[in-house]
Formats: sequence, structure tokens, C-alpha cells
Amino acid sequence: MGIRIADVRCPMMRRENDCALMDATSRCGFSNEEICRINRCRLFLHAECLSDISNAEGTYIQSSAYECEKSAQF
Repeated sequence: MGIRIADVRCPMMRRENDCALMDATSRCGFSNEEICRINRCRLFLHAECLSDISNAEGTYIQSSAYECEKSAQF
């Protein structure tokens, strides 16, 4: 038994070694409450992938993303 959803769209990876934020979040051992908070922030920022909230090299997450604030880059 499960839920079937028609026409599910997978996020498009924009850079080499990019990843979907919620896929990565689910593998990091966050609690259900933390995952819900991360998802709410991700939806607010319209972010699907790590590349949406990081620098060009993917080595640094923007401080505004940590605070769940939209920046000019978003």
C-alpha cells in the first residue's frame, strides 16, 4: 500500500554534484520536526536543490538561507 501521485516532477540539477535538498535532508538524521521546518523554509525560498542556496562552488550555504530569509540572489 502507498500513495501514488501522477506527474511527479523531479528537481533539475543545475551543477555537477548538485542534490535535491529534501533527499539530502532525509539522509542526514534530522528529526521529523526538523525536516518539516527545513521543508517549510525550502518552500518559502523556492529552493529545490543545494545549488539554489549555495555559492557557485557549492561549498558555502548563504547565511540568508540559514535564517530562511529571501536575499536578492533568490
